[in-house]
Amino acid sequence: MRINSDGSVPEGNPFTSGSDQKLRVWAYGLRNPYTFSIHPESGRIMLNEVGQVTWEEINDATVGGQNFGWPDEEGMPQAPGTSAPVLVYSHGSGDGRGCAITGGTFFSPSTTNYPPEYHGKYFYQDYCNGWINYMDPDQEAPEARAFATGLGPFNLGLTTGPDGNLYYLSREDKALYKIVYMPPVPAATITAPEEGSSYFAGEEITFSGAATDAKDGDLPPEAFEWSVTFHHENSIEEILSLSGVKEGSFVVPDEGVTSTEAWYRIVLTVTDSDGLQHRDTVNIVPRTATLHLNTEPEGLQMVLDGETIHTPVSVLNVQGMKRVLNVISPQIVGQTTYQFDHWIHGGEPSQAFRIPDRDTTLVAVFSAVVGVEGADHYQTVAMPNPVTQGVQNVEVTLPSEYAPGVTISIVDMLSRELARSSHTFNSDQKSIMVSVEHLANGMYHMILQSGKRRSTVRLLVSR
Repeated sequence: MRINSDGSVPEGNPFTSGSDQKLRVWAYGLRNPYTFSIHPESGRIMLNEVGQVTWEEINDATVGGQNFGWPDEEGMPQAPGTSAPVLVYSHGSGDGRGCAITGGTFFSPSTTNYPPEYHGKYFYQDYCNGWINYMDPDQEAPEARAFATGLGPFNLGLTTGPDGNLYYLSREDKALYKIVYMPPVPAATITAPEEGSSYFAGEEITFSGAATDAKDGDLPPEAFEWSVTFHHENSIEEILSLSGVKEGSFVVPDEGVTSTEAWYRIVLTVTDSDGLQHRDTVNIVPRTATLHLNTEPEGLQMVLDGETIHTPVSVLNVQGMKRVLNVISPQIVGQTTYQFDHWIHGGEPSQAFRIPDRDTTLVAVFSAVVGVEGADHYQTVAMPNPVTQGVQNVEVTLPSEYAPGVTISIVDMLSRELARSSHTFNSDQKSIMVSVEHLANGMYHMILQSGKRRSTVRLLVSR
């Protein structure tokens, strides 16, 4: 029906004769057109017709006086003089099928963030199957297109809000819902390194990425922002922050944190022209190798990066990391004094080295001091002891109280003095060299005298 606000018959109604009721009729042949929508600009009228057995209809009632076929026909009519629906859908389950069309709206808001392809379309909903579809009412034979599913049953009252969003009512939830369009975010991808890649200390890590956007296409370098953080134990350190490039690099430090419970996190954030962002993240982990440390005899101590450790011990390390290894000499275990002699692999007592790419064993060899007698027992030692093939001098370590001078006598087991030498040194000097090249194989006493202080070191020569 079409009437004025006071109930009178407006001009332009299609029927100009007949009963008062007929004069007010705009269209007929309709079963249950519970809802309809009028285009806000053109005035076009769409009737949402609830069918009975098989079909739901959307009818264009812009022109008055049309017969849409009910009760003789439902769906697409066959009888002459009846108007065909703009679109029909059948009863059943699933998207695009249902039980009753309960809302429709022309989507022509003055402003909206919905994509342009939705502007001017006609949206409609079904009561039972929880979907909203749309069509292009300007097409000669409009086709249904999916828009939203999974909305739950018993929805009605679909309309276009003044804010440019679609709204509908849910009888089941007793709620009004707004459908907000969220533009697709850009897609960021870190192309190198791959997730789970590994590194060694001192290595240069190169990273690169790519990004695309539905609106902007391939994003330029200006859209890229990089962050690299180092994670170890309960700490996070920022290593690098970089923007405006698609690739970059950083060098893994080879000094500092030695824990293998660590990793680097590379984060790429891209921003499109609408300010929408997306991130991709890659974690890289350390390559490790085990350092086995021991002494001969076994069980003595050494120092790794300033920390005293008891051997034997196995230490897991990041490959390429610099470590500093040192010996403790002399060491006293029970009644025996041990003096460092050499590393099996060679080198100085204190060594800085890089962890190799494989498991490694390092052994420090110690010699037992044959014996020391006197007031400074176990404080005065001679190395190497015993004296072996090729050794021409022994190093005598002295207590600091012996400064500034000492006399050293070498006596055989028959108390015959074979050599005597005097040495002057300062309090910072820790040892002196004493010649033993003239000694034959056997046991000797090395007597050290400094003022009233006297000590004796037993020296074994075995060439």
